[in-house]
Amino acid sequence: MKSRLRVPFLQDLARLALVSGVLLYPIAAQPAPAATPSELAQTIADHVEQYLVEAVGQEFDGEAVISVIPPAGPQSLEGCQDIQVYMPPGRKIRSDTTVGVRCARSDGSPVYVRAKVAVQGAYYVASQTLGANQVILAEMLEARSGDLLRMPAHSLTTPEQLVGRITSQRIMVGKPIRMSATRSPLAIQRGDTVKVEVRGPGLRVTNQGEAVTTADLGGTIEVRTSNGKMVRGVVGDSGTVFVTF
Repeated sequence: MKSRLRVPFLQDLARLALVSGVLLYPIAAQPAPAATPSELAQTIADHVEQYLVEAVGQEFDGEAVISVIPPAGPQSLEGCQDIQVYMPPGRKIRSDTTVGVRCARSDGSPVYVRAKVAVQGAYYVASQTLGANQVILAEMLEARSGDLLRMPAHSLTTPEQLVGRITSQRIMVGKPIRMSATRSPLAIQRGDTVKVEVRGPGLRVTNQGEAVTTADLGGTIEVRTSNGKMVRGVVGDSGTVFVTF
């Protein structure tokens, strides 16, 4: 019974199509139009901004302000479905930063994108002029706010980093404090008497010596041992220098 009803139904449908002038064809799925160069450039800029926001959050305690300059000719990334942003080797986030952008599933050439970056946050400066060999106390510090990327290189910006360290030179009031201007209480100064511990396979010997250079905890230092031999080792705690062979 079903087969007898189906044929007239199809015949009626065909007549209706002819009368109305409508031709029935299957509709094929249309591919999505390719992004225009300006759209692709903006997509890349969005990826770069997100990458830098995350990178700043991992390195700084502050609010990132980022302005990405969209690339002029990102042809090598056309059609890429897996855009990957990376920091070129040897580079760090700076006020004027350049990052690389490549397609993770392609061997095409990377595109380099520039961005202006600022990190607004708190930092601490000397609230008074500090002389050499002073232990830094909390009351000697004053909070400021500004762009952390414009701080002098290797600045110590938080009380946790600064309190308890010893100044190794005069520090003027209102100035950021660089690591090189301070030392750890565990640092060894030139002329200090130190314990030298020599380590090697099946070997552990201790001796005394005199520091010939100055180094902070974990730094490399040269020492003249009691028998006049020069050795180089790493500063440990309790005034000990570890020499490994």
